[in-house]
Amino acid sequence: MTGTGAMLRMTPVLRSERDQLYAMVDEYWQQIRPQGSHFATDPAARAKYFDAEFWDEHESRFLWWAKLDETVVGFAKTELMPDPVWERLGFIGDFYIAAEYRGRGHGRAFARLLYDWFAQRGIKYMRLYVRVDNPGALAFWEKEGFETVRHQMRKMLP
Repeated sequence: MTGTGAMLRMTPVLRSERDQLYAMVDEYWQQIRPQGSHFATDPAARAKYFDAEFWDEHESRFLWWAKLDETVVGFAKTELMPDPVWERLGFIGDFYIAAEYRGRGHGRAFARLLYDWFAQRGIKYMRLYVRVDNPGALAFWEKEGFETVRHQMRKMLP
């Protein structure tokens, strides 16, 4: 439980916190991935994807906790990416606030901490992707001033 005056803060995910991050990422995936998909029903595929997309070290990738006091309420994966126009851009690869902490301004506070972190590194342009079947996330990011600039499509082959 957190106190009423608790302020949200952002801290790096430590290497020793892999299992805690994996558990929260898996919870996130269960909410955003279609039920019955191969990804949802194959724990080995999820673990392999987690290692490749989250845990393998990259100098431009940063993993963050959103914390109220010492309680983890969410996470984000960010990257600093090369860009031909802006030189570098900020990318939010994944962003999650646990369901029991939503609707209280924690997502907005966490996003603003990320914006500040990017700005301190000279980033002027940010990008992220949102699933089209995630209307809550679409509405959240639109309220944050992001705009849809393209539709990305995919097809799974047999």
